[in-house]
Amino acid sequence: MCRSSPQVHLDDMADKPGELCNCNADRVLPGRGCLDLRVIFGRLEDYGYRGYFSIEMFDEALWSMQAEDSAKRMYDSLQYLCED
Repeated sequence: MCRSSPQVHLDDMADKPGELCNCNADRVLPGRGCLDLRVIFGRLEDYGYRGYFSIEMFDEALWSMQAEDSAKRMYDSLQYLCED
């Protein structure tokens, strides 16, 4: 199943009860929310996923930045997932 997926959209979610959560506005950069992304990445690896990841952000603060600054902030947010 995962082997045929060309990319995985990636974000994290604010730590709120589900009934209070806005699925778009409450997305945060990886590592700043409540999702255990290490477990999710591990599962994808277990299933053989070798595709791309795309950060999917609905954050107006990131949108208002210069592209280089926004890209660096997103890149930096993923670095903890690359550590052992």
